Amino acid sequence: AIIIGAGLGGIQTMMRLKERGHHDFCCLEKLDDFGGHSWMVVANKFTKLQTEKGTYFCDYITPGVESPSRFGDIPYKTWPTRDQLLVM
Repeated sequence: AIIIGAGLGGIQTMMRLKERGHHDFCCLEKLDDFGGHSWMVVANKFTKLQTEKGTYFCDYITPGVESPSRFGDIPYKTWPTRDQLLVM
């Protein structure tokens, strides 16, 4: 299988393929990193997309999986504060 794009949709598609036992796929991305156009190109102070990639969490669509609530011993809220991002 070929996945076009490594944005949220592409990442979730690859996760679904792996969950179903498929490991023979390739992802093609025009940018130099994962995250998609919105993450890599459009992010600004109003979009809240400046979160570090270590906190890029896309399991939230999986039933029974809870979003992270801590980063190490730091409480993690929906949008990390500036100081939390600096620690990460």
